[in-house]
Amino acid sequence: MKKLMIAAAAAAMIGAAEAGTCTDPGTTPSSCTVQTLVYSWQFRGKTGSGVIVNATRASTVAGGTCTDPVTTPGSAEVIRVPGTLALVGYSYLCDAECSTIQSGLMNPTKAQYYSTKPLVSLVVPYRGQNFIQTIDIANVIGNAKNQYELAGTAKFEFPSTDIGQVYNLRFAGFGSYDKTHQRVSNVSGNFAGTQTVPRYPRSYNGTRCPGAGYWDCCSLLYVPGSEGADSVAFGQWAMRYDAAASKKVSTNASGYWVK
Repeated sequence: MKKLMIAAAAAAMIGAAEAGTCTDPGTTPSSCTVQTLVYSWQFRGKTGSGVIVNATRASTVAGGTCTDPVTTPGSAEVIRVPGTLALVGYSYLCDAECSTIQSGLMNPTKAQYYSTKPLVSLVVPYRGQNFIQTIDIANVIGNAKNQYELAGTAKFEFPSTDIGQVYNLRFAGFGSYDKTHQRVSNVSGNFAGTQTVPRYPRSYNGTRCPGAGYWDCCSLLYVPGSEGADSVAFGQWAMRYDAAASKKVSTNASGYWVK
């Protein structure tokens, strides 16, 4: 009996010593597998963008004998129009278990996000910033216990020093669950929410990406100050388990980023 106890203790020590970078060396619950999970997210759809309308060139009226020339500066209005939205994010869950995926997505080991449409954001400043605000529903479902339901909120915030937009989105959908490996494989569905300050995607008259406003519903004239108002954002989203990234992170958890 003493020899069996010593052998069991030795086996436990070997298992702890062989634990990888993202593997919990402590006691693993028999009902859940500890593993490294990287999930990629995509939010694609429509949101407000901006176009230049009613543009006029600067003009100069020649002065007379006793008058100076008069220059009238050019003018334009930036009006919002439907534009294409594309946001990408990654959630890195180190030492994740099947029972902690919900909290792991809200408090990941690492996270990153960026925008490619309607404006291209920087990437590096958003390494380490989580974009999933809440996970309200996260359950294994289906007769075969291999489906999944997921719902929550996401916030992609880009300050004025970058593209100056903030997206607050509500998402929900169904997907599949890998019951063999005890992890979510993929989920997809629809999202809807708001975007702050839709913008013209280039500089104009010395202003970098000016905000886009809208028309008055009665006079159909431009509404002053409307370039600071929110717009809409909606479309389809998807989250999937990234096997290649998960493998890389498990061996280099502190230094690996997908992008």
